[in-house]
Amino acid sequence: MSSLNYSILSVEKKKLPTNVEQCLEKEAGICGNHVAAFLEISKRLGLRARPVEFYFRGDKPQKNHSHICAEVFYRGHWRMFDITWGTYFPISGGRRDDLADVSRLRAERRSRDWAVTNQANPWYQQWVASKLDPLEYLDAPQLDILRGGRGTIRLRVSARDGQRELFRPLHQPNFVGRNRAHRDYGPVVVLLENPNPKATVVQLDVLGLAGTGALVIFCGEERHAIPFASIRSGQMLKTHCPSRSASGAFVCRPARTKSMGLRTSSTERFLSVAETADAPGE
Repeated sequence: MSSLNYSILSVEKKKLPTNVEQCLEKEAGICGNHVAAFLEISKRLGLRARPVEFYFRGDKPQKNHSHICAEVFYRGHWRMFDITWGTYFPISGGRRDDLADVSRLRAERRSRDWAVTNQANPWYQQWVASKLDPLEYLDAPQLDILRGGRGTIRLRVSARDGQRELFRPLHQPNFVGRNRAHRDYGPVVVLLENPNPKATVVQLDVLGLAGTGALVIFCGEERHAIPFASIRSGQMLKTHCPSRSASGAFVCRPARTKSMGLRTSSTERFLSVAETADAPGE
């Protein structure tokens, strides 16, 4: 399943594969396809595995980009594999199969030295020759990580119209909450970076939703609950909040939801989304 073949198909404007079967047939795929195939194979082998998504935040939202790896759980710990580059990370001084997870890799300054990579991969060679960094997720400072869909995504202002600010995901997830009911998967949390501290209204354009429960919006200590039963796809939700200082918090939290698509604008200091129910640890 070659990234180079996928690039050639794209340049030649040929039909790109959209699922695991098509990728295998065409022997073409990029990181998301690689991980999708890996997770499917892991499932059939009875292995416990989950995706690890990396969202790099550029100087401007238009420069955002992403990558995805996978983790496998065995002997009480998660172990990360970069399927695209054929890379894994044996912990120095440990057993051969004692591999690091993403948290340890990000915390350990020497983690690049642990990398065992398939350097014969033509796509890897092309990246290195182009002075790109295949392992940039190890130490990139402006990075959001989702493990099994659980984590925080930071959005920056993508457009302004007077006092209104639009926060739109670019090369980032376009939903909040949980999109898979599984013990190894959790909710996406959205954090708005540096919104106008004087804003007192949050507007959510709902693209779609699923699941049960309520969307709970916190303006500091003030709580607003909107039952899912009253939300419709295509609806614009608007919540008014008291004026607060730049340090005030603004939190939006769906309870027991599978997924909820949204766009946000004219919001206040902080917007995050997470489940209210307890979720399994990492």
